[in-house]
Amino acid sequence: MGDDRHVLRTIFKVRMNQAIVVLSYVLLCFLLDFFFVRRTTTNLVSTPKSDSNTDNSASKSDLIMDDLQNFADIKKSFVKTVDIPFIWHIPKSGGTSLKNMYSQCYNLVEASESGVANGNNNEPTLRIAVVEGGKYVNVDVTTEVGLKHASSLKLVESNIADLIVSPLLHPSASLFSSTRRGRIVSIFRDPVERVISLFFYLREATWEPTYEEKFKNMTLKEFAFSPNCESNYIGRSLLNKMEEPLTSEDVRNAKEILTTKVLVGLLSDMETSVNRFDQYFGFSSVDINCRNEYVKIGVNRHPHSDNIHDPEALEEIKRKNWLDIILFDLVKELFQKQGNLFQNITQNTVIIRNE
Repeated sequence: MGDDRHVLRTIFKVRMNQAIVVLSYVLLCFLLDFFFVRRTTTNLVSTPKSDSNTDNSASKSDLIMDDLQNFADIKKSFVKTVDIPFIWHIPKSGGTSLKNMYSQCYNLVEASESGVANGNNNEPTLRIAVVEGGKYVNVDVTTEVGLKHASSLKLVESNIADLIVSPLLHPSASLFSSTRRGRIVSIFRDPVERVISLFFYLREATWEPTYEEKFKNMTLKEFAFSPNCESNYIGRSLLNKMEEPLTSEDVRNAKEILTTKVLVGLLSDMETSVNRFDQYFGFSSVDINCRNEYVKIGVNRHPHSDNIHDPEALEEIKRKNWLDIILFDLVKELFQKQGNLFQNITQNTVIIRNE
């Protein structure tokens, strides 16, 4: 009898152990299933997060384009009596030659900074100032303070200026409106060449208010690795993002602005560029020899006597201007495409076909 009880107890223990193993397995499966489902559900709930990022990206793009909505798209008809030519002046890219040429050789009234050369930059009314034979409005649209003053005097509505020239793209949009839009044209140059040209200019430009003595004996390499070397000036100006880190979204937005808003010209082909601008705006020179001199020779040029072929300096300039290099490739493509799009409609209208 005692042996039978021992056997029964043994069988009972075995069965209990088996039951514990089965229950443990079931519990483990339940826990794994619970956490898996919860994680999957969380991921599904979080999915709109990527949509939100997309929405944010779209909203940023929309904000940038809204900021420039007072500049007309180039695919829309240019109406001479309504739209206002706006030259976006990119430093060391031929902009000074273009600005002086339209004033001196075309007899056009220009709003830039030249009209306040004598210090009359805060006059209460608009007037035309004659400076070195050129006609200029007595405002300075190359500073934000000057732009606000010009806007308060209703520069565009007054019809006193034939064209406006400024390096400030986004701030200049405040001059225009939905009924009097600006039309952007600009001359572009290889970004690395432009930065090098700016460096040599800074070493000599003692007349500039931004001149610093330290530039005088600085080498190109020292300049390239210094905080004074420009970093994606064109791209940042297009985006109105002068200091923050740049992203792939910024590349897309900058390309969109260039493609939709800017009639591009090239410093390497000023003749073709000026011809297109003239056709686009309906401009005609009154002194062809004067015009040709600016196109072929230009102004504000500085020969580079130093050795500029420092590999480290060039690589650093390229690194700091990676976005501008991408955009310049696009500019060269646009220059080719836009050349095929012009079609004269009437004396007062120029249209660019949307192809």
